[in-house]
Amino acid sequence: MIRQILPVVVAACVAPCFAAEGWITDMDAAKKQAAEQKKDLMIEFTGSDWCPPCMQLRANVFSKPDFQKEAQKNFVLVELDYPRGKEQSKEMKAANEKLAQQYGVRGFPTVVFADASGKPFGGFVGGAFRG
Repeated sequence: MIRQILPVVVAACVAPCFAAEGWITDMDAAKKQAAEQKKDLMIEFTGSDWCPPCMQLRANVFSKPDFQKEAQKNFVLVELDYPRGKEQSKEMKAANEKLAQQYGVRGFPTVVFADASGKPFGGFVGGAFRG
């Protein structure tokens, strides 16, 4: 049982501290980088410090070196966080809320695939939680 719980606990403690390596938290910077590198965007909407499916997705997929290596060949990775206990600037909260509305986010985690301009072409909502 401990082996199953430990990764979730570790992710809950570490995830609020910083965005994972290779992930950008500013949409405008991500769009600019995607345009320069001729890549698309993979946008993760997450509740990093309260959403168990988000933590599992991060721990089991998004943090894995093989995923990082392959995903970054075609995508600029964007993490938009909606924490409940982690400090976040008012500007970042407002920007992320606007993006959640723009992309119609209704549950966490949500992953949106978009072109460099931000126009979506696919995505999914994972986990059982609908926020």
